[in-house]
Amino acid sequence: MIGFFGAIQIFFAVAMSIASYVLSAVALYSIGKNNGVRYPWLAFVPFAQYYVIGSICEEYRIFGVNIKPLWLILPLLLLLQSAAALIPSYILFLPGLVIGIFMALIMHKFFYMFEPSRAFVLALLCLFGRLTTGLALFVIRDMRLQMSQGAYPYPFGERR
Repeated sequence: MIGFFGAIQIFFAVAMSIASYVLSAVALYSIGKNNGVRYPWLAFVPFAQYYVIGSICEEYRIFGVNIKPLWLILPLLLLLQSAAALIPSYILFLPGLVIGIFMALIMHKFFYMFEPSRAFVLALLCLFGRLTTGLALFVIRDMRLQMSQGAYPYPFGERR
């Protein structure tokens, strides 16, 4: 039987999860609507939230490889990472870590397109969980894109 304090912990965890989801969804919907994303309402669908981010970023170049379309790849990677986390295995740790690093790089690009001077700090906040990601997105919810996706300085050198 769950004790009183256990019930309080469960209630607090559920309340924080709902708050972070709503904060992220509202912020992503506003960002998508203000910046011409085709289906901004997908911000309210749990795994499809990253459609808005992928639609704005469009592509990502890493080590000379051009990865696109991000509007499709990001939700699928998030779904894959969540599914891998359900399986207790040390083998799936590495792919989950690689996906997490890639998502952090994408978030940096996303924030850079809106607020270049604070992009690193906002992307760093995303590493601390869903609530801080929602707060970072909420900070830029009313901003318009300051640059196109092609103007982003990719962090890794291009192979020639």
